[in-house]
Amino acid sequence: AGCRYFLGGCTEHSDCCEHLSCKMGLNYCAWDGTF
Repeated sequence: AGCRYFLGGCTEHSDCCEHLSCKMGLNYCAWDGTF
């Protein structure tokens, strides 16, 4: 499967690639503010 990239669909933070978090209610991965 692999991780979801920016704007990829997700249900939880662990679905997203490093430095991305799942935006709850919007269900996509967005930058979490880390480098």
